[in-house]
Amino acid sequence: GHMSLHPLIGLPTASALDGAPPRFWLPQPYACCLAAVGGAPVLIPLLEDEALLDGLYDHLAGLLLCGGGDVAAERYGARDGGLLRNVDTARDRVEIYLTQRALAEHKPVLGICRGAQVLNVAAGGTLIQDIAEAMPSALAHPRPESRAPEALAHPVRVAEDSLLHRILFDEATGTDHCLQVNSSHHQAVEEMAPGFRAVAWAPDGVVEAIESERSGVAFHLGVQWHPEHLVGTLPPMRRLLERFVQAATQWGAGR
Repeated sequence: GHMSLHPLIGLPTASALDGAPPRFWLPQPYACCLAAVGGAPVLIPLLEDEALLDGLYDHLAGLLLCGGGDVAAERYGARDGGLLRNVDTARDRVEIYLTQRALAEHKPVLGICRGAQVLNVAAGGTLIQDIAEAMPSALAHPRPESRAPEALAHPVRVAEDSLLHRILFDEATGTDHCLQVNSSHHQAVEEMAPGFRAVAWAPDGVVEAIESERSGVAFHLGVQWHPEHLVGTLPPMRRLLERFVQAATQWGAGR
């Protein structure tokens, strides 16, 4: 079929959880950061009808899983320990369904923050429900309101033999494998999903990125930080989004 230079990237939305009139919504930076690197963002409503979701999904060349509230604990076989925030069951259902389809078909997926956690859960992994409770010596990973979303909070160490490392550090940086990231999360990946591996860590050991063990076959990558706020200022973050859009373009061309 006809392949556009601008691959369609699906962004599942969130439900309004505050008692406001029902709406599907998403913070603008997720769509804008894709547009900045040539991806055509498509906002996906949280429909009940799987046939309609399939109809939307079939047009997509990639899936961006955005930040947001916590995945329901039952989605990874755990009990809610009482510290979950902003659970959106419609969003869990749609994102996990679409992610599992994309995993099966090697369609590119990039997960950001909650999205990295959804990617791990969809592939069969588990989550730490609250970092501060589970790891009392951990860094403060949530973002205080006084800190700008783009403010860099802590370094991450990136595994040298990873797709993520190849994207973030070009030849010019030599052997460097640390970079500073922003941070706004209170949960994290616990048990890795089968077929995935941790490829970045905060100094306290919290997993900061995961990718498919078959990264040569599929662009299936999740980062715990927020590149959508850094695309204009940090070249490695822009490269991350560029490479995702490139993978989607190639996926579409291969159909």
